[in-house]
Amino acid sequence: MSKWIRSQWKYDCSLSLWDVTNEAVFCTASPCEDLAPAGELVERDPSDAGPFENGTEVDYSCPDGYDFNGDMTAICLYGNWTLDQEPYCSASPCEDLAPAGELVERDPSDAGPFENGTEVDYSCPDGYDFNGDMTAICLYGNWTLDQEPYCTASPCGEPLPQDGLVSHNPESSSYPSGTEVTYACPNGYDLNGNMTSVCLYGMWTNEAVFCTASPCEDLAPAGELVERDPSDAGPFENGTEVDYSCPDGYDFNGDMTAICLYGNWTLDQEPYCTASPCGEPLPQDGLVSHNPESSSYPNGTQVTYACPNGYDLNGNMTAVCLYGMWTNEAVFCTGE
Repeated sequence: MSKWIRSQWKYDCSLSLWDVTNEAVFCTASPCEDLAPAGELVERDPSDAGPFENGTEVDYSCPDGYDFNGDMTAICLYGNWTLDQEPYCSASPCEDLAPAGELVERDPSDAGPFENGTEVDYSCPDGYDFNGDMTAICLYGNWTLDQEPYCTASPCGEPLPQDGLVSHNPESSSYPSGTEVTYACPNGYDLNGNMTSVCLYGMWTNEAVFCTASPCEDLAPAGELVERDPSDAGPFENGTEVDYSCPDGYDFNGDMTAICLYGNWTLDQEPYCTASPCGEPLPQDGLVSHNPESSSYPNGTQVTYACPNGYDLNGNMTAVCLYGMWTNEAVFCTGE
């Protein structure tokens, strides 16, 4: 038989057994074995393997960048651990990002918190250039962002108009937003569009500017009787050709064609008309004389016809050259 007396056991002998009456027997709280492994990355203190005396406390924690979950402390009580919720570590989320530069847009745009691994992308609106890191990543409670993002007004590209020239002050090879330029065209070209343009957020305010070959005004009047085609007064587009001619009975002199080239006419020798001369006026089997004697018969020349001895003249004795034709061409001599 045995019975409990003030946390001590007293053993009595019976059934002819010896008894122990001079020695105090007592109980001590059982120790605890080592704890089961906690979640990955969980750290504990103390970290040795045990066994652990009754009342021993083991504290759990997580490394930087991780949040702790579960019971932070396990206590050894009479051979068992007080641990209701298994401890584990999870990557820390990130708080909201600090505001970026003016005009910077971000996706996602909500305020957080953000799970580990979340990527936030930055961008700028149209007309602005992006500077800095384009992406921030949440890694264990901190954002990876080396260079703060910000937006700057976009510059403009080369503003040269088609076939034209450009100038601006100060002279530069770059055109930041706000730059004003002046357009011009080389000699022989006309400007189509406004003379000035301003760079605003990557775009020129006046982009439809171009130079076109200058047209020609009407030609100066040519010599009397000169005919031309086309005959209208112009102006004439670059490359237009105007052809000159003379009426029947007149010979053409000078350049027969004028071409409009970049506002000017190509015409080296002014065209004019002169009355056509006549050919040899000899009658059939006859003779001819005129004063003064000449081998040519300009317009207005008068000749006299004659026949050799033994022949009679048929037709008028005289003929006049008028605009390349003789007034009396049907003259001939007939024999007796």
